[in-house]
Amino acid sequence: MTSIREVQARMDAQRVLEYGNRRFLLLLGQAALYTRVTDHDSMRTQLARVLEVMRRPHVHVGVVPWNAAYTVPRNNAFTIYDGRLVTVATYTAELNLTQGHEIGTYEKAFDRLLALAVRGAAAEELVEGAIVDQGES
Repeated sequence: MTSIREVQARMDAQRVLEYGNRRFLLLLGQAALYTRVTDHDSMRTQLARVLEVMRRPHVHVGVVPWNAAYTVPRNNAFTIYDGRLVTVATYTAELNLTQGHEIGTYEKAFDRLLALAVRGAAAEELVEGAIVDQGES
């Protein structure tokens, strides 16, 4: 389970969504909506936060459904920053990739995952379904 300190650090990191004129395109697998990292009430709160963020005009969230035929090997989480930096989270470290060919590989992977994702109302429905399912256990 994730510690309270880790959850707080992640919430603090989300403050970047509140300020400036940045644009965000986020992707997550539907399985992430059901991966319990805390109790059901906290999971519902976190999923409600995902819905809130999804509805911001400068944030676009895609959800890759369970039944999507993955065309990209499942890998560690990664973040692309303006095509100049990719960070890759591993169990023991965070990798910072700056070489053009490495960034290009991750951009292609992101584009392939984006093509599998649902967005807008369809993505919101998946998150709402996960919220409802949190109450069933």
